[in-house]
Amino acid sequence: MKRMTLIISALMLSLIGTPSLASAPQWIQTDRVSEASTVSPYDYAQRQISAREARAIALARVPGGEVVDIRRTADAYRVRIIARDGRVVDIVVDANTGRVR
Repeated sequence: MKRMTLIISALMLSLIGTPSLASAPQWIQTDRVSEASTVSPYDYAQRQISAREARAIALARVPGGEVVDIRRTADAYRVRIIARDGRVVDIVVDANTGRVR
């Protein structure tokens, strides 16, 4: 019991000296702002969509479908979806623009 009390006391003392967790997002946001100010406008043109974004775009085309597979080629994502009626639908999403081909 004394050992448990010592461990809890040590943990409490270590927490007193640490900075508030509420300020952590503020530090992250500050770093992002300073980083964003050094990014050139041309860097945004090179941005490609993620697999998660491609999935959302494809599901918007087949509402109620279930994504079975996502594959990335050089410049596109192929998202395979099973529709509600059982059809298998392949949606090809451009990785640069996000447009459906």
